Amino acid sequence: MEKRTSMKRSALHLLLVLMGAAVGYQIHPASNTNAKPTYGETGLPKNCRALIQANLDGLRAKKYSPAEAFSSIERNCGAQGNNWGN
Repeated sequence: MEKRTSMKRSALHLLLVLMGAAVGYQIHPASNTNAKPTYGETGLPKNCRALIQANLDGLRAKKYSPAEAFSSIERNCGAQGNNWGN
């Protein structure tokens, strides 16, 4: 019986933490560096949202091949990407 109560408490704590994170994200959207596309002084994409859009636009205009676009996205926005947190 005590084990079941402990599991319920753990589930409640997890739910409260997740709800707190969701509320915090809604209150402080500025902490999301990809909330809107940003560009550097030269006009180049500075965050992942802008970079992905630039790659999509380049694909549509036949400026980049799919391989080039995916390589750029992986290099800049992948797990080891340069544009995370910029």
